[in-house]
Amino acid sequence: MAHFYGSMQGSRGETTRCGTRNSGLYAHVRGWDIGCEALIEQDCFEVDSISIRITGGSNSKFRGFDLGTFTRDELEMLLDGRMEIRIVGPGIESGEEMSDEG
Repeated sequence: MAHFYGSMQGSRGETTRCGTRNSGLYAHVRGWDIGCEALIEQDCFEVDSISIRITGGSNSKFRGFDLGTFTRDELEMLLDGRMEIRIVGPGIESGEEMSDEG
């Protein structure tokens, strides 16, 4: 039975996919130079989490970097201001723009 559900809309219409607690659900949506990966899965403690990663798209123009992995509890803390996200990765330092160099 499906525990996760995903949908995507494109030029050929909408498509959907299901994932179980064991399989999770993964997607990589991308253009030529930028993309985004998302993985939703359940850990050994039966807690659902989603991992989000920015990618260099089909051209792999730059190394990708992780935006983070979040649970429902962490999302609630973000929404009510008890937690903040700070993105630090290749070419990114608090407020700096990302360069094309890897």
